Amino acid sequence: MTNKTINPELAEHAITVFRALAHDLRFQICAILVDEPLSVSTICQRLNMPQHRVSQQLALLRASKVVTARKQSRQVFYSIADAFVENTLRHTLDESEHREVHKTNPKPDEVAASASADKKDKKGHSFEAGRFSAIR
Repeated sequence: MTNKTINPELAEHAITVFRALAHDLRFQICAILVDEPLSVSTICQRLNMPQHRVSQQLALLRASKVVTARKQSRQVFYSIADAFVENTLRHTLDESEHREVHKTNPKPDEVAASASADKKDKKGHSFEAGRFSAIR
């Protein structure tokens, strides 16, 4: 590993962002905001959460400079605050999607390895995919 230095302001911002995103509901809110700004009522509908819970978390996200708010008439629209936050979220969501695809669609060599991993003990019992079953 090389000795890389990071700008102290960027490091502080990154730590603040990661702390803010380390809460399930705040992460979910940001995940749906990554594609477009949304009103509080739309966020509540998409997450099936009460308005007071969502508003409380949005206030924390605003204080952490993870999201910004824009008032339009009587509604407040929230969006991701900056490119760092957006890129972090997009990378995380893309990686999650990538892992789900590979989990549900294993490669042929992974299937073969799994099949060859089935072992039998001296009594003929088979240990298949973490299960114990007697062979008769």
